[in-house]
Amino acid sequence: MDWRKSDTVTGIKDQGRCGCCWAFSAVAAIEGAYQIANKELIPLSEQQLLDCNTQNRGCEDGLTTQAYDFLHEKGGGITTETNYPYQEAQRVCSTEQFSSLGGAAVRISGYQVAPPSESSLLRINQFLLVLLLTRSFVCTEVGYMMEVVTLG
Repeated sequence: MDWRKSDTVTGIKDQGRCGCCWAFSAVAAIEGAYQIANKELIPLSEQQLLDCNTQNRGCEDGLTTQAYDFLHEKGGGITTETNYPYQEAQRVCSTEQFSSLGGAAVRISGYQVAPPSESSLLRINQFLLVLLLTRSFVCTEVGYMMEVVTLG
């Protein structure tokens, strides 16, 4: 299935010179999983992850699993791209901006790391495919799955 043809993923985004593929990959997976579960595609904020997730190294690289851990452990979820637009550089975390704009658009309940083998991929639900497609073009790692819940 080509998720682009069913409007399950957003259009191509450009991270520019900032090496934050981890944020773009995490956001793309959350967007796709949310759309599959709720039939609504919401562009989410890579910049929020870039600014606020100190477990990763901003524009110098990072891991999607640390982005998911940050969103899950902080309990704040992630806001929209409109509310917290991408700036192509790591800046100071704007918790005031996040809170004043209604907080999280989407929250994650967790994620699972799946072995990157064809047999394991066949046993896992559709949510996995969103990130695999994204990561194969943006970064070199594959194999993450997550579950998404909404704020309402």
